[in-house]
Amino acid sequence: MTPQAKSNDVAASREDLAQVAEVVAIHAEVEAVLAAAMGPMDDGMSHVALYEHALASRLGWKDAVAVSSDSGAITVLLGALNMAPGDAVLVCYAAPAWLFGALDQARVDVVGQTDIQAAPAGFGPEKLGRIRAVFCALDGIGGDDLKGVRSMAVGLGVPLVLDLTCCLGTHAAITTRAGHAPIAFFSTSHDQGSFSTGEGGVLLFEDGELGERARSFAQFGRLDGVHIGVNHKISPAQAALGQVRLEQVFPGSGGTKSGVAFIKQAVPANARLADRFDPRSAADRAEVTLALAGDLSGAGEPVLRYERALERWFGAPHALSVSSGYAAVLVALTALGLQPGDEVLLAPTCPLCTVFALTAIGVVPVFCDTHRDSFSLDLDQARSRLSPRTRAVMDVPMWGYPVQADKTSQFAKAHGLFYVLDLALGHGTELDGQLIWKYADLATFSTHGSKILVTGEGGFVVCASPELAARVHAARHHGDRDRGANYRLAGVQAALGIARLPLLSGHIRRRRQLMGEIAEGLGNPHLAPFPQVSGGLACGVKMLIQERSGAGSSLNEHLATLGVPSDIRTYRCRPLYEFPVLSERRSECPNAASLLSSVATLPVHPGITPHMRDHIISALNSYRMRS
Repeated sequence: MTPQAKSNDVAASREDLAQVAEVVAIHAEVEAVLAAAMGPMDDGMSHVALYEHALASRLGWKDAVAVSSDSGAITVLLGALNMAPGDAVLVCYAAPAWLFGALDQARVDVVGQTDIQAAPAGFGPEKLGRIRAVFCALDGIGGDDLKGVRSMAVGLGVPLVLDLTCCLGTHAAITTRAGHAPIAFFSTSHDQGSFSTGEGGVLLFEDGELGERARSFAQFGRLDGVHIGVNHKISPAQAALGQVRLEQVFPGSGGTKSGVAFIKQAVPANARLADRFDPRSAADRAEVTLALAGDLSGAGEPVLRYERALERWFGAPHALSVSSGYAAVLVALTALGLQPGDEVLLAPTCPLCTVFALTAIGVVPVFCDTHRDSFSLDLDQARSRLSPRTRAVMDVPMWGYPVQADKTSQFAKAHGLFYVLDLALGHGTELDGQLIWKYADLATFSTHGSKILVTGEGGFVVCASPELAARVHAARHHGDRDRGANYRLAGVQAALGIARLPLLSGHIRRRRQLMGEIAEGLGNPHLAPFPQVSGGLACGVKMLIQERSGAGSSLNEHLATLGVPSDIRTYRCRPLYEFPVLSERRSECPNAASLLSSVATLPVHPGITPHMRDHIISALNSYRMRS
């Protein structure tokens, strides 16, 4: 064999080995994503915890917080640092559009500073006192310059925040810079190669307490009703993908506890009925494999295919995917042009998650009462609460129970207001024979693990107006603009959505069937199925049962002792103004208070077997009022 032939054989062997390695790597990624997409009892947070632990330990930081988008990372950081409108940050580099977009949304002022060795020019004590952090990029900066920036931050008494995004190609740069600043961040968008989760971001902290504050803020403040928060959690599928890719860059896990063990521990030992269902589809593997071979960004083929599939299922001219149900509401209100101080009318029976999307952009929630036996707004009271700052009316059909969207839509039009439906719990909810979203200017949805279409984290906005669709598109991603947010959905969640959307109609039929069977088996004179508005058809996220005397707490405690979960007890449901975080928005709504205090929710998902259904019926029929 000639030397040239030998050389050709070696090159061919190397190419074959590279192809084998690529196949092995994709296989590992597929298996990790599918394991995370099972819909475990902890909503996949074990996978997120594992990824964050791996990030911190591999990169040499005390803590790491992974989030759903790069601009979301900045929002979470601002929340952890308790920044408020009117505060300022010093930016010492040509920052990306998504950083400026997050600062603008939080109404935090940006101070430009190009000479990193000099003190901020033209700033008196008052302006200097508003600076809460110094931002600097690590790429292209020398040791002396880094010392200068650190000295500037120390002189101002604020933390230095390093943007590591452009250093990801030089892995050593990240680990060697650990300890040079108390905080760092980087994007994990599609163009970040080995670190990519399609869309996303990572925050790194030297202070573990600050890291935990950021994690809590990213997860709605744990929904404790005391702390405000946002939802920029990374999806379990993204976290699992990120961990596999991180281990390829920094091999050697050091005996990390497996996600499966976490999942098993997350299931309550005394639970008889699961409050979540297995959302998997036979098509999951094929769609995830296809997605991982291509563009995982929010502009990639999987996301575009998913949006077209959503348009077909919902009969919507326009469907635009986003990173979460929270982001869907946030993007919708931004697209409608709402500004800080503008007001939105809505019922206090909705989740904290909805209201946090309003407060994040300075929009004021104005609570209005409901009907006695419906989540529909009392339009007479709503009329009395209109003001010159009212811009929109929002309905939230809780647990998939329809509201009088036709009347609310007419009310909104009569008063020159936008009408928004938050249908995070309303996939498939109908009114007068059509999907209820069609009554709204914009309708928002969630695909979190607690919903009936599950991608782990994710959401979307649907509408009929091409003009509004264009505005939603612009609010979702900055595009070529020099500043703007990024709330695009990643390709792995889109792939799961494509695989699972064909199951949705069948799942809704089964849920409605279970609701009918439980209603038929109910023989307790103290209880009744929650009524549906005339012409309405619930989609069966949960079934509601009313305690006729209003003693819902007694019913919920009874069900808990028999292993039947209820959201009323789990989430301590009450009118939102009763939570400390919204106490200043208190506006008495007696019907809403009575409604929430009289009901329990029941699981009616496709995983409920006939035996489980019979246990639910038996639990209901054995209930007795407390004397």
